[in-house]
Amino acid sequence: MTTWQAAAGIGYAYSWGDVRLDYRYLSFDRNGDKLIQGLDMGGLALGLNFVF
Repeated sequence: MTTWQAAAGIGYAYSWGDVRLDYRYLSFDRNGDKLIQGLDMGGLALGLNFVF
């Protein structure tokens, strides 16, 4: 079984909080006769952090 993930992102801080944009990729590979033998997922995530 092999599993790995990678993530990269960029962010910027303002006086009211932070904004961040990330990309994440996940891979799962399994040998044998299981129902799920391989799965690959990736996508963007947008995050906001407010300071008050």
